[in-house]
Amino acid sequence: MELTSTTVGRIITAVENHPEPGVIDFGFMLLALSGKATKDASMGIDRDAKLAREDEQTHDIYLRFDSPNSGFTVHCSIRS
Repeated sequence: MELTSTTVGRIITAVENHPEPGVIDFGFMLLALSGKATKDASMGIDRDAKLAREDEQTHDIYLRFDSPNSGFTVHCSIRS
């Protein structure tokens, strides 16, 4: 699996374009994910984004990782 073809890969690319300290730290956390974690996170985000488009409701996915001990929440909504 090529990283750039995943949702997490696209998020990392977006992070590269916003060189603020907190955003860069988030990018490093994403880069530290295993291939399986990257795939699972991307699939979860894609699933919730699809649900948000279908039912026009907000869907949240919380991703927690043991190594490094961290996590993040993605809010999927069709509203801007």
